Amino acid sequence: MKPSPFIVRILLSLVIVGLAMPAQAGDAVAAIQELGGSVRPVSRNSRNLRVDFHLRGRKLTDQGLASVAGLSAIVALNLRDTRITSKGLVHLRDLSRLRILHLERTEIGDAGAASLARLKHLEYLNLYSTNITDKTLEQLTGLRKLRRLYVWQTRVTDAGVARLAQKLPGLKIVRGVDLTRLPTYEKITTEETQPKVELKWIAASNAAEAPRSGGGGLNTEVVFENKSGRVAKLHWVDFGGQLKQYGTLEAGATRQQNSYSRHTWLITDEDDRPLGYFVVGAEVSRAVIPKVAR
Repeated sequence: MKPSPFIVRILLSLVIVGLAMPAQAGDAVAAIQELGGSVRPVSRNSRNLRVDFHLRGRKLTDQGLASVAGLSAIVALNLRDTRITSKGLVHLRDLSRLRILHLERTEIGDAGAASLARLKHLEYLNLYSTNITDKTLEQLTGLRKLRRLYVWQTRVTDAGVARLAQKLPGLKIVRGVDLTRLPTYEKITTEETQPKVELKWIAASNAAEAPRSGGGGLNTEVVFENKSGRVAKLHWVDFGGQLKQYGTLEAGATRQQNSYSRHTWLITDEDDRPLGYFVVGAEVSRAVIPKVAR
């Protein structure tokens, strides 16, 4: 079968930097795509790769994960919501360049901790809603470059988190929904991290008109642009309908904000009078605050 132009481009970049033999890399890319995953350079001229299964590859199993091991240039890997288990993590052990790893809402447990402990360059690890306990945290103490760890809705304890924090003082451990502490999707800029969708502006004169945020959404980003001609305040409408202010945007200012799909963001003026709101989708999006009659 003749390889696609996309696979050819990936192969050429790998050959140039000596990262893999063409046939080996081509087989890996083709296998990942066949399983619903995507393979992209992290930026236009980058030699590093980002692999995502969380959009169309959620049926990925431990057996399919073996295809990932054939691409040593992977620096970001998203396995969120797939069907992998701790056994599958053995296929990641030799990805020495890996810096960002999403494992949230998978069947990962303590049995996979030894494989995670080998990823010495890991900076971001998301274990939200997995089966890990303090035993996994004990295995992570050797990851000196780790800066963000998400462990909410797991079985870790306060004591376990405290011990890890003491061992890795530069690590931020997130144990619950706290949007102010979420990083931008890993400090890697790719075409996929640029806003592709413009959120619908819904005018509102009363905060009660803005629906409360829904749970169970996907982590994403919103770029707010204040084109209202006045100061605007940004409020997250929480799951109970309460407002939590996250920032103030001067006229003409922008703000990149982490969020989840199904979350609602209410915009008010500087006197807290509601102007309108946005409901976030799954895609990285732009939310333009328009001019509103005073």
